[in-house]
Amino acid sequence: MDNKGNGKDKAFQQNYCILTGKKQSLDDLIDFPCDYTFKIMGKADILIIEEVVKEMEKIIEREINRSLISLKESSGGKYNSYTVRVFLKEADELKRIYEYLKTLKDQSTIAYYL
Repeated sequence: MDNKGNGKDKAFQQNYCILTGKKQSLDDLIDFPCDYTFKIMGKADILIIEEVVKEMEKIIEREINRSLISLKESSGGKYNSYTVRVFLKEADELKRIYEYLKTLKDQSTIAYYL
Protein backbone atom coordinates (compact mmCIF):
# COMPACT_ATOMS: atom_id res chain seq x y z
CA MET A 1 0.00 0.00 0.00
CA ASP A 2 1.24 3.48 -0.89
CA ASN A 3 1.62 5.84 2.12
CA LYS A 4 2.25 8.96 0.05
CA GLY A 5 0.18 11.86 1.30
CA ASN A 6 -1.42 10.11 4.27
CA GLY A 7 0.78 11.72 6.93
CA LYS A 8 3.02 8.68 7.47
CA ASP A 9 5.77 9.58 5.00
CA LYS A 10 7.48 12.78 6.20
CA ALA A 11 9.76 12.97 3.16
CA PHE A 12 6.70 12.95 0.93
CA GLN A 13 5.01 15.68 2.97
CA GLN A 14 8.07 17.92 2.84
CA ASN A 15 8.95 17.53 -0.82
CA TYR A 16 5.80 16.76 -2.75
CA CYS A 17 2.62 18.63 -3.60
CA ILE A 18 -0.36 16.84 -2.05
CA LEU A 19 -2.54 17.72 -5.07
CA THR A 20 -0.23 16.81 -7.94
CA GLY A 21 2.13 14.34 -6.26
CA LYS A 22 5.02 16.11 -7.98
CA LYS A 23 8.20 17.00 -6.16
CA GLN A 24 8.40 20.71 -5.38
CA SER A 25 10.94 23.04 -3.87
CA LEU A 26 10.71 26.63 -2.66
CA ASP A 27 12.02 27.67 -6.06
CA ASP A 28 8.98 25.98 -7.62
CA LEU A 29 6.60 27.83 -5.32
CA ILE A 30 8.19 31.28 -5.10
CA ASP A 31 9.83 33.29 -7.87
CA PHE A 32 13.18 34.52 -6.57
CA PRO A 33 14.32 37.24 -6.23
CA CYS A 34 11.26 38.61 -4.46
CA ASP A 35 9.93 40.70 -1.60
CA TYR A 36 8.85 38.31 1.14
CA THR A 37 6.73 39.18 4.17
CA PHE A 38 7.45 37.65 7.57
CA LYS A 39 5.07 37.89 10.52
CA ILE A 40 6.77 37.73 13.89
CA MET A 41 4.80 37.79 17.14
CA GLY A 42 5.87 37.72 20.76
CA LYS A 43 5.50 39.16 24.22
CA ALA A 44 6.06 42.90 24.15
CA ASP A 45 8.52 42.78 27.04
CA ILE A 46 10.66 39.99 25.50
CA LEU A 47 10.63 40.43 21.72
CA ILE A 48 13.10 43.09 20.58
CA ILE A 49 12.50 43.32 16.85
CA GLU A 50 15.66 45.33 16.16
CA GLU A 51 17.79 42.41 17.37
CA VAL A 52 15.80 40.00 15.20
CA VAL A 53 16.14 42.22 12.13
CA LYS A 54 19.89 42.66 12.66
CA GLU A 55 20.31 38.89 12.67
CA MET A 56 18.17 38.60 9.54
CA GLU A 57 20.45 41.18 7.90
CA LYS A 58 23.48 39.03 8.76
CA ILE A 59 21.80 36.05 7.14
CA ILE A 60 21.00 37.85 3.87
CA GLU A 61 24.13 40.05 3.99
CA ARG A 62 22.31 43.32 3.29
CA GLU A 63 20.21 45.92 5.08
CA ILE A 64 16.51 45.63 5.64
CA ASN A 65 14.70 48.92 5.14
CA ARG A 66 13.22 49.87 8.53
CA SER A 67 10.29 51.61 6.82
CA LEU A 68 9.18 48.12 5.69
CA ILE A 69 8.66 47.01 9.30
CA SER A 70 5.28 47.63 10.89
CA LEU A 71 4.01 47.01 14.41
CA LYS A 72 0.60 46.06 15.68
CA GLU A 73 0.10 45.86 19.44
CA SER A 74 -2.44 43.52 21.01
CA SER A 75 -5.46 45.13 22.61
CA GLY A 76 -4.11 44.36 26.09
CA GLY A 77 -0.60 45.49 25.19
CA LYS A 78 0.94 42.17 26.21
CA TYR A 79 1.91 41.06 22.69
CA ASN A 80 3.40 42.72 19.63
CA SER A 81 3.01 41.56 16.05
CA TYR A 82 5.54 42.73 13.49
CA THR A 83 5.34 42.57 9.73
CA VAL A 84 8.82 42.58 8.19
CA ARG A 85 9.19 42.82 4.42
CA VAL A 86 12.53 41.53 3.15
CA PHE A 87 14.04 41.35 -0.32
CA LEU A 88 15.27 37.78 -0.85
CA LYS A 89 17.57 36.77 -3.68
CA GLU A 90 17.24 33.01 -3.33
CA ALA A 91 15.40 30.22 -1.53
CA ASP A 92 18.39 29.49 0.72
CA GLU A 93 17.99 32.92 2.35
CA LEU A 94 14.36 32.14 3.16
CA LYS A 95 15.28 28.74 4.61
CA ARG A 96 18.04 30.22 6.78
CA ILE A 97 15.76 32.99 8.12
CA TYR A 98 13.07 30.44 9.02
CA GLU A 99 15.72 28.29 10.75
CA TYR A 100 16.75 31.34 12.77
CA LEU A 101 13.13 32.18 13.67
CA LYS A 102 12.60 28.57 14.78
CA THR A 103 15.53 28.88 17.22
CA LEU A 104 13.91 32.02 18.66
CA LYS A 105 10.62 30.17 19.09
CA ASP A 106 12.42 27.26 20.73
CA GLN A 107 13.99 29.76 23.15
CA SER A 108 10.57 31.37 23.79
CA THR A 109 11.84 34.70 22.46
CA ILE A 110 9.02 34.75 19.93
CA ALA A 111 5.59 33.18 20.28
CA TYR A 112 4.72 32.70 16.62
CA TYR A 113 6.08 33.34 13.15
CA LEU A 114 4.92 32.96 9.55
